Amino acid sequence: MDYYDILNCAPDTPIAQIHSEYRRLALQYHPDKSTNISQQQQSEQQQVWNCVQEAYSVLSDPIQRAKYNRWRTSRLPVGFDQWKSRSHTMHWTFDNQRSIADKSDNTLPPQDLYAMFRAYQI
Repeated sequence: MDYYDILNCAPDTPIAQIHSEYRRLALQYHPDKSTNISQQQQSEQQQVWNCVQEAYSVLSDPIQRAKYNRWRTSRLPVGFDQWKSRSHTMHWTFDNQRSIADKSDNTLPPQDLYAMFRAYQI
């Protein structure tokens, strides 16, 4: 799920446009605005509304938006929720082997890194 697609925006969209798209979608999908619809339609609208809120909370914050853009272009097979909770740094060596280190300087060797990605369930 791409947050820009949810809010019908491009990655270079200014924050004012993101805010206006959020307001437009809020008028359409907010639970208080849905009346006289079936229970199934209410649950579907609630799911869409949750996605809209999540996308807006990330894209309206400049720091979270920068993290999201960095994750989005990385093409890692890890969801943004998992990726944003840790501070990853990629280290490249001349033999094209990678390792990931977190802030505590615990480094995973490339074999563990690849095993972690292979075991990840989408």
